[in-house]
Amino acid sequence: MEPPGKGLVSTRHYNNCYAVNRVPGEQVDELVHYGVSRHVAVYSNGCFYKVDVFDENGKIYSLEQLTCTFRDLLDREDVPLDGKPN
Repeated sequence: MEPPGKGLVSTRHYNNCYAVNRVPGEQVDELVHYGVSRHVAVYSNGCFYKVDVFDENGKIYSLEQLTCTFRDLLDREDVPLDGKPN
């Protein structure tokens, strides 16, 4: 099987994969773009967390800083709000 475009593949569709929401319309849906987020959503042990990945100057945190943050989340013993087991 030959790749499309003689091996050239466009990554243009990635713009519609991240920070975008499809809003239903009466006849045509609309894509709403939100731009670059400064955080990621993390689900761990039945709980959701908002984790900033950029500092106040817009610089991404180092791998060591992010590793420390995620390790802290994994070590937590938080209970989901509804009280159900994880």
